[in-house]
Amino acid sequence: MLNEPRNPTMDLYYQELGNVFLDQSDFRLLGSLIDDVELMYELPILNIKVFRRIL
Repeated sequence: MLNEPRNPTMDLYYQELGNVFLDQSDFRLLGSLIDDVELMYELPILNIKVFRRIL
């Protein structure tokens, strides 16, 4: 779901969501708004860093 390429035309819509993602289509939207992600898992902690480049 988060493998969608970034879509800059969706930036305004993302800002209006107020960081609330509730269903599968919202996760696809989130994936289209990020440039890269870094995952680190060390029991019991999962760290997720999301990166966006300024266009």
